[in-house]
Amino acid sequence: MPATSGGRVLSFGVGAILGPLIVGWAMHVYGPYAFWLILTGIFAVVAAGTWTAKKSDDETNAA
Repeated sequence: MPATSGGRVLSFGVGAILGPLIVGWAMHVYGPYAFWLILTGIFAVVAAGTWTAKKSDDETNAA
């Protein structure tokens, strides 16, 4: 459990540092709508990861 907690804290820290830099650059280059495009992309990646993790967990428990 501590390893999972540490991984979550690390990923939060990386996102807190890189997120504003990447979004700021994208908004400068592509305009204010880039914020919503990047946010949509991040949500899609998280949803896909959650869906595949749940799917593989269901397949493991089904056997």
